[in-house]
Amino acid sequence: MSDKPENPQSKDSQSINDKLQGVNISDVPKRIHDPDDKGLTKPDVFPGKWITVRNCDAVVCNVFDEPGPQGSQIEVVYLYDRNRAINRHAKLSESGWIFLEDMGGPADNYPRLQDFVLQLRRGRWK
Repeated sequence: MSDKPENPQSKDSQSINDKLQGVNISDVPKRIHDPDDKGLTKPDVFPGKWITVRNCDAVVCNVFDEPGPQGSQIEVVYLYDRNRAINRHAKLSESGWIFLEDMGGPADNYPRLQDFVLQLRRGRWK
């Protein structure tokens, strides 16, 4: 046994390094890029996160590294009229998340959205 006192800081940094082992960078939430930089609060969003877009509960499917068509920043799925899952692009505005025009369709038709549609149909609070 050593007479040296144990350094708690080295133990903490070791446990942090252990936790970071195997973390995939794509699992880290992305910050939304605001090209206009209007001082908007830019929340962390990531695929699978629940958000509200114009009074609709929605699940984030995709976060774009660069703004897409019409300034889209994310792709979401939400339920509309008789349990129809719809995917749409959205962006952050001064009043919160808003849908973009003419950018969406039936989410059930896209295999890449299947997991998000299942999450959506299970419900936000389950």
